[in-house]
Amino acid sequence: METKQLYFLSILFGFFLLALGCKHQEPKGTLPSVFLDEARMVEVITDVQIMENALNYKRSVGQPTAYLKTKGYDTIFAHYGITDSIFFENVDYYNEDPTMMERVMDSVIKKLLHYQVDILKEEKFKKEMDSIAELAKADSLRILKEQDSLMQLNRDAKIENKLIKRSFVN
Repeated sequence: METKQLYFLSILFGFFLLALGCKHQEPKGTLPSVFLDEARMVEVITDVQIMENALNYKRSVGQPTAYLKTKGYDTIFAHYGITDSIFFENVDYYNEDPTMMERVMDSVIKKLLHYQVDILKEEKFKKEMDSIAELAKADSLRILKEQDSLMQLNRDAKIENKLIKRSFVN
């Protein structure tokens, strides 16, 4: 009997935690001076993540990155018509609501994974096309060799015909 009560209380407690976790909280702070909605924030953070990963790669191979980092951020922010302070003000705003920021970051991850899949598909397609090109090249070489052989046979046959004609004439 006691285990049934414990089981029931566990389920009840689980629902309580679920209800607490699903409760939508409004951010505590005020809206940034220039508000970036979730979709726009996902785009900006995605581009920032791509740039940061490119910088990390350059650092790992010993290339300087200070100028590229500044240029990268400037380019991204100019593309979206914002400044660094607007971006960081929005990051602070979204960080005030962990659920909202988690949604943004989940979307960023999904977008990056989608890009990765597209790149892998392109690489696979390129490899397949390269393979087809190699097969076509090998086939062309085989055809050329066959044509060469046929031309040689034709020359040999002409020579043989001339010899036969000469033997009949003599």
